[in-house]
Amino acid sequence: MVEELIRSFVREEFVEDIDFSKLTRTFNSFVTEEFRERESDIIWQVEIKGSTVYFYLLIEFQSTVDRFMVLRLLSYLMLFYLELIKDENVRKREQLPAVFPVLLYSGEEIWTAPQSIEELIQIPLRLPSAFIPIFRYYKIAENEWSSESLLKMDNIVSRLFLIETTDAKMIGEVVGEAIDVLKREVDPELRRSFGLWLRWLLKKRNIDIEIDIETMTGQEVRTMLEANLRRHEEEMLEKGRQEGRKEGRKEGRQEGRQEGRQEGRQEADLIHAREMKALNVDREIIKKVTGIDIDTIE
Repeated sequence: MVEELIRSFVREEFVEDIDFSKLTRTFNSFVTEEFRERESDIIWQVEIKGSTVYFYLLIEFQSTVDRFMVLRLLSYLMLFYLELIKDENVRKREQLPAVFPVLLYSGEEIWTAPQSIEELIQIPLRLPSAFIPIFRYYKIAENEWSSESLLKMDNIVSRLFLIETTDAKMIGEVVGEAIDVLKREVDPELRRSFGLWLRWLLKKRNIDIEIDIETMTGQEVRTMLEANLRRHEEEMLEKGRQEGRKEGRKEGRQEGRQEGRQEGRQEADLIHAREMKALNVDREIIKKVTGIDIDTIE
């Protein structure tokens, strides 16, 4: 699953040199408690031509663009390095291993936040740029990929991205397949992170159901989502009926008021016509003023 993610979405030449047979997940999360509900991170160790390299993946569970994301990512990487140098073997090395930071974003807004820290820092004149921090992350944004290209990839990440655009009637099939893929993943932390992302994506589609990846099968999730869709359709139909009845009653009241006002005007004209007749006003004048023919007045 991790190999699919890297091969499909990281468009950099070094990917060809990765030895995926030595891919291993390492370390726990470095996301602070404040952001646990908004994001999840996973770290893998790989080898590139004999050198150890770490992939740091941050999955963002929010729809809005965070202008200071580069600062958060940098802080997580610094925490990672501080943890890494606790290893005596690492401390003995002349240099620390490289880390490739990746942001996975599936919000609706176009990602416009700076990807390098230099873009956030104002550099005064005559201050040497050599003393300005240098850091950049790699962005994978769902809204920058077409549905056609995602369908061709046919992997877990592309399936999750497709949840955003899949027709409501097909959502059960897409999510069920994603669940089946996740259940085959051995690493529990990886299942947890992608499971959280899956639930967030469904919530964005106003599908608020509890999915337990550990105990539920893809077919059970399909059935649950199909039932949820039917219930939603029935609720929308009932809402439409209620609004129709409400509108009908409203129109009925309006028609009743209009009829009442009309009857009131007719009664007033009739009284006025009788008074004018009693005063021997010319019949043509009475008809012109009230619209009533005096021959019809008792």
